[in-house]
Amino acid sequence: MTSLRSFAHGRDILLLRSALGSAERSLQQEDTNLNLFSSDQGHCRISALTVSNKIQNAYTAETDSDFVSARLHAAVFANVLLSSNIVADTELEYFESVLDDFPRIGWPFFTELVSSCGWRKYFLQSLKALPSRIRLAVLEAISDISKTMPYIWSCATSALLWSSSVEPMKEFTTSHDETLSALSKIQGLPLSDGISPTAECLLECCVQSLVCLLENRSLSDSEVADWASSLLNVVLDFVQKFIVWILSHENCLKHQWSCDKLNNHLNLLSHPELFPHLCQVALRETANDCVKKLVLKTCSAAPPKLQEAMLFYMMHSESFSRLPTLKLADFESRLTKKLNVICDTDLGRSSESTEQVLSDFASLCMESPMEVIQGLVDLAVTNGSTTAVAELLVHLRVVCEYKKCPEAEQDVLGSFLLEAFENLVDTRTSKHHNNYVHLIEELVKSSNIVNCDWLLVRIIRYIELAGASDPHPEDFFSVRVFMAIAPKMSKHYIAPMAQMLVQMLDKACLELNGARKEKVLRFLQAYVDIDDSWTTQGVDLLCGVGLSCAAIKCLFKKYPEREVIGAVTVHNFSEELVLLDAEQWRNECERIAAQFPQSSLCDLLMPHFCLWLAGATSEEWVILAAHLKTALSIDMGPDVSVVALLQQLLMCLIGCKTCIAVGNWSSLFTCFANTVLDCLKATDDLSEEDLQDILVVLLFGLTSLPGQCFSQQLLLLVDVTQRMKTSELREELVVLLQEALLMQCSEDGAVPNLVQAALLKLGTHRASQADV
Repeated sequence: MTSLRSFAHGRDILLLRSALGSAERSLQQEDTNLNLFSSDQGHCRISALTVSNKIQNAYTAETDSDFVSARLHAAVFANVLLSSNIVADTELEYFESVLDDFPRIGWPFFTELVSSCGWRKYFLQSLKALPSRIRLAVLEAISDISKTMPYIWSCATSALLWSSSVEPMKEFTTSHDETLSALSKIQGLPLSDGISPTAECLLECCVQSLVCLLENRSLSDSEVADWASSLLNVVLDFVQKFIVWILSHENCLKHQWSCDKLNNHLNLLSHPELFPHLCQVALRETANDCVKKLVLKTCSAAPPKLQEAMLFYMMHSESFSRLPTLKLADFESRLTKKLNVICDTDLGRSSESTEQVLSDFASLCMESPMEVIQGLVDLAVTNGSTTAVAELLVHLRVVCEYKKCPEAEQDVLGSFLLEAFENLVDTRTSKHHNNYVHLIEELVKSSNIVNCDWLLVRIIRYIELAGASDPHPEDFFSVRVFMAIAPKMSKHYIAPMAQMLVQMLDKACLELNGARKEKVLRFLQAYVDIDDSWTTQGVDLLCGVGLSCAAIKCLFKKYPEREVIGAVTVHNFSEELVLLDAEQWRNECERIAAQFPQSSLCDLLMPHFCLWLAGATSEEWVILAAHLKTALSIDMGPDVSVVALLQQLLMCLIGCKTCIAVGNWSSLFTCFANTVLDCLKATDDLSEEDLQDILVVLLFGLTSLPGQCFSQQLLLLVDVTQRMKTSELREELVVLLQEALLMQCSEDGAVPNLVQAALLKLGTHRASQADV
């Protein structure tokens, strides 16, 4: 029976009934088990589109489209409520006239039809009109469906928002205010670690509201920003889950105001579940600078361990390597500014400033990691802030150890260290060499961030074959770099690298280059001392080489407690008389003197001393000077004067010039000068006459030694002259020598004139003293 107050039939309802019937028949032709009540979402979507197209004829120029849409929706909605047993027949008497003629409709088809026809407004109006019990039953029925249909989800959550918070307060006039009020009310609800279903719905509704506002061209920008900012402020205060939805809607992040609000919640954004969402949005080609800055600020505000995780995620993100980075237009200027901070700040002095600098550079790595690492390496090399740079590189180890492909051996830091090495190896800037070596030492000492084996393999060509490929072998830059990485290199490199150092030593001995030999010896001593487990192996290797040079004895002296030293057989060194101790040397000298009684022992040994001194180290010079004094004592008696010893040493140097190709004259004369000064210091009773005799000996050397030693000879003469007690003669000679030093005149004619003038002053002084 039809109620007096019932839903009126009309052309629109007839068209709807026809369309529904046709859609159901089409389904049953495909499968007899299918109908509009079925749960198959795919078939329901197709049927809904069919019905939506067919009912378009219900809208004519003479009818109100809003009125027609409301009637069509009401008829379908009443049908689905009845079909799903949410309401009883008695509760829908108003729709009794149309319900009997319609096929049964299920929620999957209904939601698809609402979405296809754009009936969100009418669906919400109907839900709000229902009693709360029925409204919640509807929301429960469509909850699973709406999770895959954003359009229906927004309808459901808006209705839930109305039910839980807005409906009890009937004092609001706009939907914007309703939303804000509802959210302010829900803030007081206790939330567990997992967000409640009610809160989820409310939050999703907020996101949908934001998106709709941003896409609504009828609203002014200021109106959008004002309300949306209020919405964000309310929501962000009580739940981080909302940020995920904000990040999933790129429209929300296209506006500066949304990023500004999120800047107040950097700790939430750094959460492992949220930060990847933010990064993916920022890495899109359409991302604007405010989103990129939000990522950078989030990274900068995070603690060190979390920054490391962020950098790891970013460096290994496919989007990071495939798409443009987060690099901003002012990156270079900010990087330069931060690098200058390292130069001007002692990072170890303030833990707060150190943490800030570390955070800033982690953020810069988000923009352009390669430029940051290269900038730090260059800073350490040119400026010398090696400790601070090493600390930063260790903090940025995720970036430093990044490889473009897992199989590659070369990481980011290694590539820039190698590039810097190759640039420096061709130069002779000792300051930059020192800075580079110190940087490697700091990194190796504090971490395993440097792939020492990989770097060693790349620089070894400058060390092997006694440094034949090194453009500046006297600088030993490549050897110093090797020594810096040696503590962390693999054990199987120990013996081969020691062998290369020994080859360098052997070459220095053959070239009679005492300076080079002394440096190599220091490297060998340091190399053997790197690890206690290396010492026996290293010394055994040196013993097995069988080098015939006095330097080996000096090396062994460093390890008197090592039993391995006793294993060195005498025959390895029997040809080197200089290796004998003082007693053995005296016995050998006496034996030679007895064998050749008619000859001077010093004359017999002169060729040997010339050879030994030409390639001796500073330590060997001390030994050789003592041996020469012993030989002189056999010739001249036990009291050998300083003048006689220095005169004999000078004759050895002159013999080196005549007969031997000396490898490094500058080093050789330095050793001679040090020996002269040591002898003067050790002799307390040296007379004025002895000093004058020594000056005569040294002046003779000016005309006999190579011109490259001229400046050194003059400096030595000045040192000796200043020890004289006769002030007038001392001042005259010092002025004469200093003028020659300033003139740097070592050409033919100038030196003899200088010697003649100095000897004349000495002779005049002696003559005057004799008259007295």
